[in-house]
Amino acid sequence: MLTEAGTALIEPARTAVRSLETARADVAAEHELGEVGLDIAAMPSQVVEPLTTMIRASSTRCPWVP
Repeated sequence: MLTEAGTALIEPARTAVRSLETARADVAAEHELGEVGLDIAAMPSQVVEPLTTMIRASSTRCPWVP
């Protein structure tokens, strides 16, 4: 039979276990993604300069995308 302290600990312990399970699932999902790639195609025109600036900014914000 649980003591009052044990009874008080049940819900916080369950919450901690659920949080750990969620964290493990998140890490596993992230790991399963593996390598992510991005292909960009554009016609050679005036679009090149805005496009190169956007690509540079994206690579700074998302360094995991090769």
